[in-house]
Amino acid sequence: MNPHDELAAGTGLTLVQQQVLAFAQAQLKLKPREAVIDARLLHDLGLTGRRADAFIRAFGQQFNVNCDALLDRQEWNRYFGPERFPRRLPIFLCLALLITAMILGGQLDAQWLWLLVVAGIWLARSKAWPMGRGRSDMLPITLLDLAEAVEEGAWVKPLR
Repeated sequence: MNPHDELAAGTGLTLVQQQVLAFAQAQLKLKPREAVIDARLLHDLGLTGRRADAFIRAFGQQFNVNCDALLDRQEWNRYFGPERFPRRLPIFLCLALLITAMILGGQLDAQWLWLLVVAGIWLARSKAWPMGRGRSDMLPITLLDLAEAVEEGAWVKPLR
């Protein structure tokens, strides 16, 4: 038995799974508790937008895996959300600052705070909000899925 097989046997992970895990740790600078083979890229590791795209492309190059099916924009949007920074956040912040300044300046009554509540709900329901619905309705991709892709040489998870 070669040393790599012994290492794989000792951890319960295959050699490919260990390599994918090590790649993710190096690329994403994962903390030890985050470095698990069933970690979901979006939901657990927070990969979105350009960062997720760069990670998948680097993964494909490192392991010689054809990820074209996953990188197709229509399919991509089923697995990854937009960038972490919500597009609606600047609008909300400007509105919040304006209304707060007007209330403190005596130009508006405190009753106008309801507008901030409505705007906050609007922002939180946005798919762009990192803690909103945008994460729960995305299909998960795990590091284990990536290890399976390495074994097959191409992205193999069924695209739904």
